[in-house]
This record gives sequence, structure tokens and C-alpha cells, in this order.
Amino acid sequence: MTEQPISELADINPPLTKLPSDATMVSFVAMADVSESGRLISHQTRPFERVKTGFTRFQDGDILFAKITPCMENGKGALVHGLEGGVGCGSTEFHVLRAKNGHDARYLHQWLQWGATRDKAKLFMSGSAGQQRVPSDFFRRFRIPAPDGTAQRRIAAILTSLDNAIEATEALIEKNRQIKAGLMQDLFTRGVLSNGQLRPPPAAAAVLYRDWELGFLPKSWNLVKAGALCSLITKGTTPLASEMWQGADGVRFLRVDNLTFDGRLSFAASDFRISGKTHTTTLSRSRCFVGDVLMNIVGPPLGKVGLVEDQSLNINQAIAVFRPSSQVLSRFLLIWLTTDLAKQWILQRAKQTSGQVNVTLAMCQAIPVPLPDLAEQERIIERFASVELRLRAEADQLDKLRFKKLGLMQDLLTGEVLVTVPAPANAA
Repeated sequence: MTEQPISELADINPPLTKLPSDATMVSFVAMADVSESGRLISHQTRPFERVKTGFTRFQDGDILFAKITPCMENGKGALVHGLEGGVGCGSTEFHVLRAKNGHDARYLHQWLQWGATRDKAKLFMSGSAGQQRVPSDFFRRFRIPAPDGTAQRRIAAILTSLDNAIEATEALIEKNRQIKAGLMQDLFTRGVLSNGQLRPPPAAAAVLYRDWELGFLPKSWNLVKAGALCSLITKGTTPLASEMWQGADGVRFLRVDNLTFDGRLSFAASDFRISGKTHTTTLSRSRCFVGDVLMNIVGPPLGKVGLVEDQSLNINQAIAVFRPSSQVLSRFLLIWLTTDLAKQWILQRAKQTSGQVNVTLAMCQAIPVPLPDLAEQERIIERFASVELRLRAEADQLDKLRFKKLGLMQDLLTGEVLVTVPAPANAA
């Protein structure tokens, strides 16, 4: 398969094929209107007269490619369709590419969204730190495989079908996240009765509620400070660099990047360890045990949590540990700390200095916790878990789709795997 510069497959920053009149309404696309996965996610509508000068022009079927750092590296761009009047104007930080006759815009778009292409473009960037841009010369010098138009369309169709599946899964995840947020609000203000139903809302059954510090909560509940529900609330310590390493042996040592917003511990970013001796001597105060609840107290962002489930570990000074007493279930406390009610309470009292947000141990002690009895805590956990399991399954499916697409991009765009082009129906 021959390779050609992108500029031989597409016109670079071409003029509009037809200028609209000044009064014609056109789409205006800012950098925020395109996604990092190559989609146009929104746009405004303005008279052409207002945006015809000082902005980049493009039309339906054109490809937008962010030229400035870090938007370029992050994948900002779009293959635009459905523009008002078929025409758009937008950020001057876009390059515009228009597929030439015989070439497929979707094929070019897949190439331009591919991380490997963006890595190459980064080598061409010029300008001052923080203001570096990809010059148009990149498209004249970077060569890509150029199969015939039929093969381009087949490759684009395969990859685009995966994009559509990814987009649909992302939309489903976002919908269920909104459902989860609403459910969490209900679970921690209305609770779950023994029949598995939520209590009627206060507006329908005011007699069941009492006005607490956090608003209306069931009368049968209490509102208790975290310090009264935990036998220990403290923060960690960082050991000497010589006493900490990344590897498979030793006691896990957690940093904020190991916490997540849903409570699962993640070791993708770092997996630090310390020796058993350091764990029980120098860092004995910050030892964590099964059932402990963790929360970051240095941000932004705040609101990252973790649950210690299967082994002892240790934490640094940016993490607080809550050791629940018999009055509160560990997972109940964990879920409560991820609610908007809890996060808002914390953020309103956190100290902000030089772009950093800090939560003191005294604040941790004072966090109010709505407290139903243990049986109702269990019911709340179960109801929450059903939504969380669905979200995690959808997230796993999204990861699989993205991984599959990366593999197919490598195979199809480079020509390592050739697409089969059906023979004409009347072929011998």
C-alpha cells in the first residue's frame, strides 16, 4: 500500500466553497464544543456577518483538528456535520482539512484522531511554552497509507461503527450516573423501609421527618458527627524516599492517586510499598486495616475515597482514615462520604490556599453522618449496590470497546490487516 502526505488526500485550511450572505445564520464552534474523542458536541448559532472575520471557516464534511497544546495532544477535533446553513466559523486554534475527490473524510478523521498521529504532530509543534502549535506543514510532511476510496470507506465504516457503540455506551453511563446521583440523594434523606421501598418524600409525609442540620431526615434516624461514630480518625505519614519503592513485595502504601470517586482502590497510577518493619514502627500511626474508610484531605479534587477490604496497608499525609465503630457499617460510611450532601458540607469548610484545598482532622471529626439503624443501613447499601454494579458493568464494556478500537486502528489504518472489498455483483 502506497503512502502519501495527508495534504495529497485533503485540502488544508481551504476556503468555503460558497460564501453565505451576511444575514445567514451559521454555526459557531469554540474549542469547548468539540470532544477529545473527535465529536462535535455543541455549537451556537450566529449571523455570518458577526463571525466572518477573525475566525476559522469550515463547512459540512470538513475535519477540525486542534492545533494548540494541550488540546491537540488530548485529541480535540471533529468531523463536522449538521452545521447551521452547512457552514461554521470557530476558534482560530483549529486546522481545517477537507477530503479531496476520491478520498473518504471519515478515513482521514480516524487517522487524525489516532493517538499515534497526535504523537507525531507533537514533534512538529513550535512556539513558546504553553502556546505551542502544530503548523500546517505537518500535513504536508506526515505520510499515511492511501488505499483506494472503496477500501477507505470500508475501514472508516468499521471504525465508525465502534465509535457509535462507544458513544452509545458513554451516553448510557452518563444517564445511569444521573440516576445514581438522584438515588443517593433519596437514600440518604428518605432511607429504605423494611418492605424495600423508599419513605414518601417530606412533602407527602411531613410527619415522618424532622428538620436537621442537613435538611429534612427521617425522625427515626440520628445525625451524628463522624468522630462519635469512629474509634479512630487520623491521617498518614510519608516515609523517607529510601524506605518506599514500587513493586510486588511489601505493604501497600497509598497516595491520593490510589483513591477513586466510587471507593475502589486503583493501582494503575502508582503501586508503592514499604517494609513490614516500617509499617509497624515509623508509620504505625497510619496503619489501615480491613473495614477502614479512606478519604483524601488534600485537593483539588476532594471527594476521593477508598475502602480497605482484604489486607493491611498504609497511607500518606494527604489521606485520612476513618475506623468505624459498631454503630455504623463501613460501606455505609463510605457511600455517605461520596454524596453531594457530604461533599458540599466539606467543601464549604475546607481551607483554600494557593490553589490547594485542605481538610483538617478536626473537620473530619465534625462531618455529620445521617444514621439509621444497622438493618436500614444494610438496605441502603444493597439498593446502592444494584446501581453501582450496573455502572461498573457498563464501564467494563466501555473499556473493552475502546481497547478493541485501538487494536483495529493499529491493524486497519497501518495496513497490517487488509479489509476485504467485495467484488462487483457482475464479476466473473
